[in-house]
Amino acid sequence: MILSAKRYLLLESDADLSGEDYDELSKVLLARDPKGKVIQLKGEARWVVLKTIQPVSSSIRELGGLTVGTVRLEPRLTSGAIGKLKKRVQGRGSTKNGQVSQ
Repeated sequence: MILSAKRYLLLESDADLSGEDYDELSKVLLARDPKGKVIQLKGEARWVVLKTIQPVSSSIRELGGLTVGTVRLEPRLTSGAIGKLKKRVQGRGSTKNGQVSQ
């Protein structure tokens, strides 16, 4: 069994996400990664973080995002630490090549 590193993938939606959107996104993620998790960012209705493994994160980035119901989610950044993504959403972080600086 090969283990893969956990990754946090920051997604931006084209509209505010509802509770139903979060539920549907969780189902989509769990179909790809049974141990994955959708994390809502407080006060940020258009941003969501997926906690998943590297291959799933890469496949979502290669696909250009996900569509959940009528909402389109596009990948913005990946990181090994959720705190760095939260800072980026709040405008305090910087990126290099789509990655949060380590």
